Amino acid sequence: MAGEKGTVLDVLRSFPSVTIDANQNIFIRGNNNILVLFDGMPTSLTDLAAMPAANIKSIDMVTNPDASYDAEGTGGIINIIPKKNNVAGTSAIVALNYGFNHFTNGNVALNLNKEKTSWRFSINSKDEDDVIEGHLFRAFHADEKSIEQTVNSLATTFNANMNLGTTLRINSRNTLDVDV
Repeated sequence: MAGEKGTVLDVLRSFPSVTIDANQNIFIRGNNNILVLFDGMPTSLTDLAAMPAANIKSIDMVTNPDASYDAEGTGGIINIIPKKNNVAGTSAIVALNYGFNHFTNGNVALNLNKEKTSWRFSINSKDEDDVIEGHLFRAFHADEKSIEQTVNSLATTFNANMNLGTTLRINSRNTLDVDV
């Protein structure tokens, strides 16, 4: 699959026994009772339309599945096997956005990838000033005394989210992911 251009869906269209109609229904030899898997897990054609073909190691197609498979896959099973890219290194993303309606968003994400483990940390926040145009004016007059009162309001919202996670690669087929 290396060197393939387009999406995984484009690659599937090139298989002689596979047909994909305008409504994104997939057929193998005219049968649309197909089970589509990504690395053994059920997936949708929408996901495949967004996945670059260059990230795929192979595509396994079973046109005559045995009775052990779910009834959903009686017409065939397509299993897309991704490349396992465990490149060691560090990456970071920093983003800051300011809006004209008095809001600021900030995001920071850090990743450390080693041969057997990966560590990730992210934090994002939003600070927003809601200027509420509310004016209240009261005047009380009694016995030559008066009281005047004016009220203006401003609401401020701040929220932040943080994520810390790790992936432990136990062997070539098994990983353990922990996110908090």
